[in-house]
Amino acid sequence: MKALRKIVGKTRLDKIRNTDIRNQCQIQEIGEWVETGRSQWAAHVSRMPEDRMTGIVRDNISVGKRSPGRPKRSGSNSLELTGL
Repeated sequence: MKALRKIVGKTRLDKIRNTDIRNQCQIQEIGEWVETGRSQWAAHVSRMPEDRMTGIVRDNISVGKRSPGRPKRSGSNSLELTGL
């Protein structure tokens, strides 16, 4: 945001919201950017043949037990969080 504020010529003392500065610079928020990338990648992988390694990993077909502790997030879990 510091670099964007420099581009626009504003400082924090001007009390302009970050969203307004992003709109002026036509820059997408990082969360939206990541969500868009994930959804595009999921669509790309879903068009691939089922026997490809990416599809197997995406469907998380695993064998065995995990080590004790907090479960690790898988790719499908992060897609569920974004609403896909």
